[in-house]
Amino acid sequence: MSTQVLPQALYQYEEKLRTHDTQIVSVTPLLQLSDEDRALFESASPDDVAIAVTSTIFFAQGGGQPSDTGTMTYSSSSTTSIFNVTIVRKSPSGFHLHLGNFSSPDAVHFKPGDTVHQAIDGAKRDLHSRVHDAGHILSLAVGRMTNFAPDVTELKASHHPDAAFVEFKGYIGGTIEYNLMDYCREIVAAELPVKVHWWEEKELRKQCVFVPEVMDFGGEGGLFRAVDIEGAGAYPCGGTHVENTGFVGTIIVRNITHAKGASKIWYGVYDWSDWK
Repeated sequence: MSTQVLPQALYQYEEKLRTHDTQIVSVTPLLQLSDEDRALFESASPDDVAIAVTSTIFFAQGGGQPSDTGTMTYSSSSTTSIFNVTIVRKSPSGFHLHLGNFSSPDAVHFKPGDTVHQAIDGAKRDLHSRVHDAGHILSLAVGRMTNFAPDVTELKASHHPDAAFVEFKGYIGGTIEYNLMDYCREIVAAELPVKVHWWEEKELRKQCVFVPEVMDFGGEGGLFRAVDIEGAGAYPCGGTHVENTGFVGTIIVRNITHAKGASKIWYGVYDWSDWK
């Protein structure tokens, strides 16, 4: 695979984009990928194909957030070919690999230089953004509950809708869950703006309530990406986000579990349509 042109991750700068035209860099059957790249797709089908492009609106799985799904379409006067994107991962080479398959076995495969039309599943992106920001709000809530959860440190999080959690080093008692949900309800009701910033590391550590030792979401010029829930707190983050906290919906603490000196807060997000 050529490494002369690296893709521009447009979702990091233009989160509202749902469609985008881009150019094909490479089309590689899964089994022809390098061992390093193939290892990114544990549940892939042997018939899957990985496509790299010059720029993309597809979020690549990472930071606990699932990737976008959607389609890439090539149209000409004589044919239309649709590629269904099922998962996106960032290769160590820097390319975003869009894995999936063509909608028809007779479809004309893309070739380098072709212009294709990207379209992501907007409803799924919105859900992932809601769940992701709910995790940040929940972490901010824990930081407020020092009487109930003293000396705890955030470790990691998963923002998969069916298995969302935030994990902390230290003990968080189960009786805190209603206090956490009350605080989350306040933040959601306040409709606080959610803004993305690019900061130098010094500014990042000054502005953010938590900064991990290792950060893998840096941008050009030594800047790091952060999300700021204005009036509540900021976090280093490479994920996608809602416009304001009102879009998150109701945050429910499902359970709090403990293992090896750590506490996991399992949560979900809901809106009125979920209860119908």
